[in-house]
Amino acid sequence: MRETALQPLANPVFDYGHGQGCSITGGYIYRGRAIPALGGIYVFDDFCSGRVWGLFAEDNGYVARRLLDVYINISSFSESLDGNLRRQSVGGGGIYKLVPAE
Repeated sequence: MRETALQPLANPVFDYGHGQGCSITGGYIYRGRAIPALGGIYVFDDFCSGRVWGLFAEDNGYVARRLLDVYINISSFSESLDGNLRRQSVGGGGIYKLVPAE
């Protein structure tokens, strides 16, 4: 049996209280071309509130900005071959593509 060394724990770069939501659903760094303003931004969701967030790097760390409210329970993210994001819902059973606002 091979032993492995445990790495020290690292604190998250962002968190929020239960007033904002209940469970962060991890996402992806946006690499698609459909929404250029999100290029290089980590996009994630809150399972309970349906809020979609973007995590922006700034000089003193990271700042989360709410991008939109979708009112569905996102349980997972995926990335298409062209770098666009898809979100999966357990409540509606659907797969939703993140697209630019009209």
